[in-house]
Amino acid sequence: MLKLLKWLKRNIDGRSVEDSSVIDNIQYNSMSGGQKNVSVGPALEYIGALTNSIRIAPGSQLYIFNTGSLGYVTMGQTSTITVGTLPSKDTFPCQPNQYTLYSAADYKYIKGSSSIHLYILRDESNARANISDR
Repeated sequence: MLKLLKWLKRNIDGRSVEDSSVIDNIQYNSMSGGQKNVSVGPALEYIGALTNSIRIAPGSQLYIFNTGSLGYVTMGQTSTITVGTLPSKDTFPCQPNQYTLYSAADYKYIKGSSSIHLYILRDESNARANISDR
């Protein structure tokens, strides 16, 4: 019974205790002399192809993936926007076969060609703050 109590005290009561030297090894890089920042990566929500105007919440982080050649997205305040090409007001380029990150800023709608797909960063604080604009 005494062995069981020692095991319980060591393993169950101390389960939230972290070894400080392990934490330091993860955080600090002695070769560069600086703290490490480990990026976990964003949780993205797929919205769809941008063939039609899609309502976005102002301030959202937009990850736009273009499966075709160089394309463009246009953002605006109403759903009656048309996709332009550069240089045009409120029109932004999207490189082929990679993500392009834009902030929705004060825009409420986005539209692009069929080869351009929209992902939005899933951020609960942003969704709560802009729930009426979504």
